[in-house]
Amino acid sequence: MSPLWRVCVSMPVLMCMLVFCMNACRHGGGVERIYPHETILAIIAELKIHLERDPYTQPHGMDLNGRNIFRVSLERLDAVQEVSDFHYLDIIMFARGECLERLGEWGNARVAFRTSESFGGSLADEAGKRAGAAARMFNIRSQLNRWGQVSLAGYLNELEAIELDLRMWIGEDPLWPTTSHVRRELELIQEERIRMLFINRMSGGLDRPVEQAFELLERMADEHLQSHRLMEHWLRMGIYYETLCRDWSDANPPEGIHFHDNPSWFTWVESARSAYHRVARADGNPVKPEGRSRLRALDAYVMRISRRGR
Repeated sequence: MSPLWRVCVSMPVLMCMLVFCMNACRHGGGVERIYPHETILAIIAELKIHLERDPYTQPHGMDLNGRNIFRVSLERLDAVQEVSDFHYLDIIMFARGECLERLGEWGNARVAFRTSESFGGSLADEAGKRAGAAARMFNIRSQLNRWGQVSLAGYLNELEAIELDLRMWIGEDPLWPTTSHVRRELELIQEERIRMLFINRMSGGLDRPVEQAFELLERMADEHLQSHRLMEHWLRMGIYYETLCRDWSDANPPEGIHFHDNPSWFTWVESARSAYHRVARADGNPVKPEGRSRLRALDAYVMRISRRGR
C-alpha cells in the first residue's frame, strides 16, 4: 500500500476533506486562494485512491476528463508547490515521486524521492527506499540509450541482458509496488525485443527472427496472464501473422502460379484469426473494438485474395 503520509487520516475522513475543499473552491465568496494545506489534502486524497491500484494488473486511473491521473496530479502538485509553506515540501516531493514512478520516469522519480528524504521527516525512510529502487530501475533502463551505437545483434543481446537483470530483481521478492513496477518493465523490455526481431526480419544477419519473435510473443502472453495489457499482446500476435500473409500475397500475386507454393499462408491466416477472435471476445477490455475491426478486415482481405486466386 502507499505509505500513510503526514496527514494520517482514514479514507472516509480524506474523502470528506476532499468534498469540503471542492466546496470551498466553488463557494469561496470571492476568495481567490484557499489555504495550501487544504489544497494538498484534496490532491493527496484523490491521488491516494489511484495509488492503491496495482500498476501491473490494472491500468492507470483517469480524472473526470479522462486524462491520466498521475500526469494531472503532477500538474496540480507543481501549482500548489508555488503557494505552499516550506514544511509541506517533503509531502509534495514524495507525491511527485509516486506519480513519476507510475509514469515510468525513473530518473525524475529518483530525484523527487531523494529531495523528500533530505527533509528528514516521517517520510524519509520510505522515500530513501523508493529512491534506491528508482535509481536501480533508471540504471537498468539507461542501457537502452545505446541503441544506434551498437549493432542490431548487440542491441538484442543487451535487451536479453536487461531482461535477466529484471528477473533477478523479481527473484529478490521486492515489496509492493516495486515488484509490480519491475514486472511492468519486464513486459516492456520483452515487447521491445520481439518488436526489433519482427521489424528486422528481412534485414539478414539474424537467426530465425520470425520464429524467435513468435516464440517469445507466445511465451510472454503466457507469462503475463495477470497483466492488464494481456489482450494487447494477443492483438500484436494477430497483426504480425496478418503482416506475414500480406507480405506473401504482395510478393506473389494470387493470380500467378507461385502463390500456392507456400501453404503457410493459410496457417498464418488462421493464426491471425484465432488471435483476433481472442481479443474480440474480451468483454470490457479497451482493446476489444480494435480486435473486432481487425477480424473483419482480415476476413475481407482473405475474400479478396481468394477471389483473385480462383
